[in-house]
Amino acid sequence: MNETPAGRSSLFVSSVDKAFNVLRAFDTDATSLSLTQISAACGYNLSMVQRFVYTLQTLGYLRKDPQTRHYSPSPKLLNLGTSYLRCEELARRATPYIRQASDRSSETISLLELDGSDVIHIIRYGAPSSVNTRILLGTRMPAVGSAGGRVIIANRPDEEAAAIIDGTEVEQGRNPPDRADIEESLAAARRDGYCIVNNTPGASYVTVAAPVSGAEHLAIASVEFTVPSERWNETARREMLLRLLIDTTQALSVKP
Repeated sequence: MNETPAGRSSLFVSSVDKAFNVLRAFDTDATSLSLTQISAACGYNLSMVQRFVYTLQTLGYLRKDPQTRHYSPSPKLLNLGTSYLRCEELARRATPYIRQASDRSSETISLLELDGSDVIHIIRYGAPSSVNTRILLGTRMPAVGSAGGRVIIANRPDEEAAAIIDGTEVEQGRNPPDRADIEESLAAARRDGYCIVNNTPGASYVTVAAPVSGAEHLAIASVEFTVPSERWNETARREMLLRLLIDTTQALSVKP
């Protein structure tokens, strides 16, 4: 759980790092935790965890259940994410385009940005008939695992792309991604201008994405549709979605 950067400078404030690690202890499988559980997740002693948790609770970022004495994140944490969305120019500019594409397609659509070797869902719209993959706004996942991540990697410099794949292999440990499959997918994305990923054998949905280009024609983000396999297999619908995808990303890309 401890994500302290290596080789940190004297300007690095360890207590801030530890406080964020306490917040990172909470996840889908750990929505409510005791002090002992937080201590185990972070690798900090109980006394230290108690001080950080008390401070975060006092500031309003954690709340305590009086019966179980367990802690959970409070809605105030959303303020940190919305601050990014208010300040990020691409997110503000992309919102009406992503919403319009969702309305026209009746499919789930996301704007993703690269962060290290991961992608994060910055904007996400669904529709009544869309796939529910339990991906929420702000969800982080390995970039190589989705069309949205791969199409960004494919449109970054070769050295950076290789570093992202290498980093993912280290993080995945004994279950690294199939490098040959990834590199073949990246080559196809460069050739076609979009990327298609059938997430797993027999998966019920397909992800398809195209890059949003910034300066020097490098990808700064991607727009990704998540489509049920049976609808993606309809030729006319597949062609419509690809046209809509390309139109949306071209509208968001920096013009040469």
